[in-house]
Amino acid sequence: SPVGVGALYMRRDSLAKIAPYPGEEDPENTRAATRIHTATSNFAAMMVVPEAIAFHQKLGPANKEARLRYLRASWTAPAEQMPHIEVLGGKDEQSWSGMGAFRLRGQSSAAEVNQ
Repeated sequence: SPVGVGALYMRRDSLAKIAPYPGEEDPENTRAATRIHTATSNFAAMMVVPEAIAFHQKLGPANKEARLRYLRASWTAPAEQMPHIEVLGGKDEQSWSGMGAFRLRGQSSAAEVNQ
């Protein structure tokens, strides 16, 4: 699959909630760049970033954020009520993102899941 284009913005007061990427050092806990691994750059995708930003602005950042929060809550709220599902990630809304993940409760390795 193609490598995407992304950006990471973190409020300074949120850095402590996310550990640096393995192998990265941030003794003062002040650099968001230590929380990600950038891998290979996709230059063709980077060329359309200005159009993507214009589209984002047209939608309105607040509308986009509200939609992402709604979509996350639409599946995590029911999933959190299921005794065999563990929703991963931040529990408070300030820690939410556009991504989500879950696992079978008590099973954290491929060997356990495949039993």
